[in-house]
Formats: sequence, structure tokens, C-alpha cells
Amino acid sequence: MDVIVGNAILSVPENVCATSKKGEDGGVWSLDLEFTNFTGRVSLKRLIERSVSGQGGEVVGIVRGAPATTQPATVAPTPTVVEEPAPAPAKPEAPEPVEKEKEVPAPAPAPAPAPAMVEAAAPVEAEVAPVAKKVEEPSPKVATPPKRKSKLTLSKPKKQLRMSDFGVPRKDGLVLDMPMTNGAAHAYKKREGVRWEAAEQGDMVARCGATAALDASGDRVYVCGGLGEEGYLDDLWILDAATWQWTKGGSSGFKKRAWHTSSMVKDKLLVFGGQCDKPQEMREDEEDETMLLGELALYDFESGVWFDAHTTGEAPCPRSGHSATPVGETKLVVFGGMNDEGKFMNDVSVLDTVTWQWTKPKTKGSPVKPRGYHTAILVGKKIVFFGGIGKCNWAFKEIYTLDTETWKWQEHSRNVQGEHPTCRVGQVVTALPDGKSVLVQGGHNPDDNETCYNDAYVLDTQSWRWVKVEAGEERPTARAGHCGVVVNGVLATFFGQDGQETKMRDVWKLDLEQVMTLAN
Repeated sequence: MDVIVGNAILSVPENVCATSKKGEDGGVWSLDLEFTNFTGRVSLKRLIERSVSGQGGEVVGIVRGAPATTQPATVAPTPTVVEEPAPAPAKPEAPEPVEKEKEVPAPAPAPAPAPAMVEAAAPVEAEVAPVAKKVEEPSPKVATPPKRKSKLTLSKPKKQLRMSDFGVPRKDGLVLDMPMTNGAAHAYKKREGVRWEAAEQGDMVARCGATAALDASGDRVYVCGGLGEEGYLDDLWILDAATWQWTKGGSSGFKKRAWHTSSMVKDKLLVFGGQCDKPQEMREDEEDETMLLGELALYDFESGVWFDAHTTGEAPCPRSGHSATPVGETKLVVFGGMNDEGKFMNDVSVLDTVTWQWTKPKTKGSPVKPRGYHTAILVGKKIVFFGGIGKCNWAFKEIYTLDTETWKWQEHSRNVQGEHPTCRVGQVVTALPDGKSVLVQGGHNPDDNETCYNDAYVLDTQSWRWVKVEAGEERPTARAGHCGVVVNGVLATFFGQDGQETKMRDVWKLDLEQVMTLAN
């Protein structure tokens, strides 16, 4: 149906209840609207137009009265308050042409035209009463509302409303937000996002470059080391997976470090590599302040003491920013990282945790380019590698896999589809419960360390397709250098730092079943 409001002709859909009404004292026209998320009265034509069109209706036309007299008349600007009285209109009985022309507002440079009643069939030049004669002047053109900013005032309610209070669902899935500042309507896609949940932080200090590992029983998470605001750390914290409460573990025998790896291989917690402060007597100059570690530290759960594991074979050289991936119950695969000369590597070393022997398997295919600060996760029998930086700070976005049975490298970049994440380092990666997908979350731009991310992507390693996972309003702030582990189907992330290198200590939880539902 068509509804006339002042000088606006609105085509209102059936699902919107609209009633045109003029003030009892002959004042401002208003429109009673009732539709999803809003019931009330609005008197602003622009707001009415946005509201009705948001439900699928349209503005048929807006007619402006043409000036027809030189006699000055006081014309108020755009009405600001609905309750403000206005002069009563002339009676419709026995209209006098001359007198009615005098009542027509004189032209003015700035004020808005006086409201004019029109018929839905055809616009008229000027009307000042329900029944009026047309002025013998050229017919006016139908025009859109003037593009000018005006102060918006609602008749009901009188309080200032938030943008979300006027969210009007549309048939196309968009939502119209109508802020109370300039009347503009903003359309955005309303999507359901994954829900992050803040968890208990404990008494740990803020840090980045720490590691987390889940024990074989799935009852406890072990978080150790990292770089805090005051330097490298050597503490160990244990999270109870049932109560989400923290207790401090033993740190005796553990060297302060960050950017190391910690891995749970069956019932053994192993820490390899990392970087720390170089002793003063070993420094060659003022800039020579960092030392890389190459020993393998083993944690004894009963005594709460760390000690160096004695190994045989060709152990990997000291490094940081590498990856260490448990394979089965007896193997640990170490790849890449940066050595003490600042060079990135792409070598592969395998530790047998039964014989404590290091070996270097002979790989096949085109190996992944040397890199560090990447992520690696086991999916089935293959390790999936993503991200990292290499020579000349070159960032990688390719996807590589390493078969742990044949030790063959394979690149999958050419057949990967979907919306892939940008190049990044320092992200968290975890395998999803479906046994074929991995989740990548956070990280920072290697070309601009001040740019961090808090987005999340899922990669299906069978279809080789990326899917971006939208998140709700509550989620971790953008960060890199954080760590994560899966606890009873929930991804728990810890620590990290933002683009200004401010260290964080918050803990977040994400249900991975929810992630898979939204990604499929």
C-alpha cells in the first residue's frame, strides 16, 4: 500500500504496519511504524525512507511545493521536535484562491519546504490544505530529499538510541543500522561467529614465545618459558584440564629461554632449542646479546626437576623458531629454524625416545625452503607446514606436507582454493577433531611487525580448501607469539604480544566442534 507522510509517498510492504498521522494541532506529520526490532513513531522522512526500504518497500516519490507568491512568510527549518506546535492549517471549506496563495510559503534559500499534501496518483505543484487548487506555473519536477545534514530528533522515545536499536533485518540477509547522528544507513552482513571464552589466567606474568604441551592422559597442560617484559623466563605452570586452575611446577635445572619447542611424547615432556641471554663474558660486542640453545631438556614429573637428556647420533644444531612434531609414541621430528649465524634452515632430524638416538632421514621430492617461526602439525601420517619467514625476511604462504613414512616432500599451493590467510609468522595451529582439517589462528605480518591478526582459518587437507572462520564480538585481541593446545575438544591459547610488543597473559578457549560446524 502507499502511505503519504508530509511530502513523501511511501510504498509500504505488507509486513510493516504503517499509519500516517498529522499532529492534533496541525503540526508535523509523523508515521507510526511497527516492524522487526522497532515499534514507535518517527517523524523524519529520511529515517522513514530507510526504515521502509529496509523491509522491502520503496519511496514512490517526494514532491516539493513550488513557490507562488512574493509575500514573505515565516517558514521554520526542518522540524526538530514532534511535540512542537505549528500554526493550524486553513479550513478546507470554500477555499479562496487568492487567500490560499498568500498562505503559501515564500521562497527561502535555506529552509526546507513546507509540508504539502499530494495524491498518490500524480504530484501537484503546491498544496497547502487537503483540498487546494493548482498554481498556474510550470509543473515541478519530482526530486529526492535535499542532500544536507540536519539534526535528527525522534518523537518517541526521547533518549539517544544506539545504532543496534534500529537494526532492521532485510530479505537479503543484511541489517540496516540507522545511527542518530546523520541519518545514514549502513548495511553489513550479519553472520554467526565462533564464540571465544576467556579463561582463568593464574598468577603467571605476561610473555610471548612460550610453549604449551598436553600430557598423555589429557588431564594437564604444561606451559614453560617465554620472553617477559623483564627478560627470558624459566618457570613452569601446570593447568588442570578439569578445573582450569593453575599451579606452579618445578623449574630447577631449566634454563631461561623463549622460541623453543615443548613436546609430549607418550609420558615424556621434552624441550628443545630456543634462545636466551648470552653470558656477558661470551659477548663480542654490545649487539651480541643472544645465544641459541641445542640441548634436549627432559622433565621428571615425580620429582619436578629438569635435566639434560643424553642422546646419541647426529643431533640438530642449536636453533630457535623451529618446529618439533610428535609422531606416534616414540618419535619427535624437528625441522628448520634459525641457527646461531642467523641463517634459516630446512633440515629434518628425528629423535627416537626409546633409544634416545638422533637420525637424519633422507627426504625425497622438492624440500620446503629454509624457514623459521613457522607452524607444523601432524594430520594422519603427514606433517603439514605453513607460514614462517626465510632468507631476506621472505614470508611464506605455501602449504607443504612431509610424509613420515616415505619422507617425501610435497607442495600443495597450486591446488589450494578458498580464502587463504595472509603471510604470517608466530601463529597458532592445531588439528581439528575430524582428522583432516587444521586451524590457523593469529600471527603477525613479517613485513610490518606492528600488524598482528586475531583471525582464524580452517584448511581441509583432503579438498585443500581454506575457509575463513568468522568470530563473535568477544575474542582475543590481535597477537603473535602465543601458544595453544587442545584440551577435551577445546583449543586453549595462552599469552602472546601485540604490534607494539606489549606482552599478554590472558587465556582463551574455543570449542573446535563449533569451528568445524561454521567451516563446513
